[in-house]
Amino acid sequence: MDKSFVARQPILDREEKLIGYELLFREGLNNAFPDIDPVRATSKVLSNVYFKSDSYEHVIQDKVGYVNFPYQSLVTLVPALLPKEKIVIEVLEDCKPTDELLVAIKHLKSLGYTIALDDFVPTPEWKRFLRFIDIIKFDISVIPLNKAANLIKKLGERISFVAERVETREQFLQCKELGFHYFQGYYFAKPEIIEQKAISASQLSVIKLCQEVAKEEIQIKRLEALFATDVALSYKLFRYVNSSNLSAPIRSFRQALAYLGENKIRLFVSLVALSSDSESGPKPIYHMAIQRAYFCTLIAKELNLARSDAYIVGLFSLLDSIFKVSYDTIFQSVKVSDLVTEAILEHKGVLGTVLRLVESYEKADWDSITSLNEELQLCPHVSSRCFTSSLRWEQPSDKASLAA
Repeated sequence: MDKSFVARQPILDREEKLIGYELLFREGLNNAFPDIDPVRATSKVLSNVYFKSDSYEHVIQDKVGYVNFPYQSLVTLVPALLPKEKIVIEVLEDCKPTDELLVAIKHLKSLGYTIALDDFVPTPEWKRFLRFIDIIKFDISVIPLNKAANLIKKLGERISFVAERVETREQFLQCKELGFHYFQGYYFAKPEIIEQKAISASQLSVIKLCQEVAKEEIQIKRLEALFATDVALSYKLFRYVNSSNLSAPIRSFRQALAYLGENKIRLFVSLVALSSDSESGPKPIYHMAIQRAYFCTLIAKELNLARSDAYIVGLFSLLDSIFKVSYDTIFQSVKVSDLVTEAILEHKGVLGTVLRLVESYEKADWDSITSLNEELQLCPHVSSRCFTSSLRWEQPSDKASLAA
């Protein structure tokens, strides 16, 4: 199992109550920002926190995450991929106040996102941005406090101000007296590293996805096939789409991709590609998940069942082992149909029986195989042939039809 790391530093209000965390990229247990491209660092943070089954509960709980976004991520509207109630978009201090950036910030603000200027240094060029800004963060080791105080007096009724690098109680009390609303720094806590188990999409799948979305016209069928054969990618796709408080669960890859639309598909793939590790590759348990998905799909075809539901049952049936978390946690993050949930959690219904059948084949439990074939009214030769075919799921001609 791979591991991922993210550091969080508390942000507190005037009563020293926790209101959120600044989220910082780390490559390991060394609590220092690595030498890495800012766009990749941001993508890693987003992937590690916002695309994991237990990320909200484990990293930011019921608070919000403050995330730095470099210029390119902002103008391509990457933040629009994230749930607006769980994130504060921090505009990095080295962003240029261009017309292009202003258009992006206006759009993100219109979508309901909270916008912050990080390590802000007031200049006339930023004045036109201020009516779209919710939070300004001052590094008090850089900005003179009297200059900060003047801006707080002028804008403090509609913009909240955060004092960064607060390292002593005297500084905290002084900033509080000047009217700062929130506080962050070593006086309260150093960044804490959170270590998580990571599920990585295979680099080959990511490259193929990037090739597909780079085309002028996206072919949904080709994307379906790629998502359908990578358990990590498929989980991230369902995780993202179902984070939108949908009234009904997404039940197929085609439905998920259609819901996103071409622009968000491109952004999503870019984010996954940037956050994937070059050395990562398919793990044996991922292969088993795909084999199960293929088997369940073939049996569903024989029984005239919904093949998309059957595929998801097989594909997600090993997520608890992959993530080392409970299914209760997983299904809080991803909406699937009740039939799928019951099949995986309780082995109920016809799909639950199909899942028990593939598990019996994996264990060579012939008595159970005979009994389950009878229960499904399925010819033993047919189910045996389906299992043998599932062991050869890597054949390209088979992949394209899996998620149909």
